[in-house]
Amino acid sequence: MADFGGGIGLGSGSIDIDGEGIGGGDGSGFGSGLHLTFTAQLFVEAMRRGEVQTWEGGQSAILSNFKRLKVGDKATQYKFIPGADDDWGTPFVGGVQAPRRHGKTWAMQVTIVQLRKCVLWTLDYAEIQKNIKTWMQNIPVTEGESDYNPPDLSLIAQWERAKEIQDWDDYDSFKTVDGDELTGRTRELAEMIYKGIDSYTIHTPVPTLSMRYYDEITGTGALLDKYLAELPNGPEGWVELGGADIHGQLDALKEVQMSGGTIVYKWLCVSDKATPNGDGSCTRTIQFMRVDEVEENLYLGNAADGGLA
Repeated sequence: MADFGGGIGLGSGSIDIDGEGIGGGDGSGFGSGLHLTFTAQLFVEAMRRGEVQTWEGGQSAILSNFKRLKVGDKATQYKFIPGADDDWGTPFVGGVQAPRRHGKTWAMQVTIVQLRKCVLWTLDYAEIQKNIKTWMQNIPVTEGESDYNPPDLSLIAQWERAKEIQDWDDYDSFKTVDGDELTGRTRELAEMIYKGIDSYTIHTPVPTLSMRYYDEITGTGALLDKYLAELPNGPEGWVELGGADIHGQLDALKEVQMSGGTIVYKWLCVSDKATPNGDGSCTRTIQFMRVDEVEENLYLGNAADGGLA
């Protein structure tokens, strides 16, 4: 059974693992008899890395130290991974397991996790229900639409008036109360209303920024009910996964020429929450929705960075 020098110190518990086993750095003492085996392993993922060390020893030594270890405690020493730097955060205890082996021999697996300083961008689309009478009122301008002719809502109102006064002959034949017959796009809209269609669905981009952190990230909730002219970047110096592709794709659609004029889209923050994870870290998730208009009396513009700077 191998005996590795150095080892792990675990935050508030001050547990030091060295060549003599595990001893309490606070002077209380844990006893000896634990030895690091060759089954130690390293792992790396897109947003975290770490090491899993397996320690063997007698039942009393394992159980004593198992009770002292706490998930989420800061790890002050580690065996194989480097410490915190510009790209990686503070190592911490992400998990502890202690399976029993033959007889009174036990093993204890200590997982040390180090989170990468990065944010992950994902993109989804939300359904928006619109009143059927907005159909074709404002569409993207493309070549050959000089003769664009949206439905005439004033004629629609006059046609619906026939229903209100129970003038069924004009209503069923798509004529106004003045006897004018509906044509073109106006007739198409009237036919949909006649069938009972009162709304339709469009989709708008909902980009989501998420980050995992162990060290403090402030500002959760600060962006809610505020809008931005541009999607924000993650905290200064953090790597952005998927950000370049999503930002580029959405920036290309930021300003669109429509039949009713040019629309410059904005980003309304609709969700900003922090969620604790089982390994002692937290995840902050921020969602933005693309909107074509913001009532500036109700929502603040040029919102603060919400702890992201």
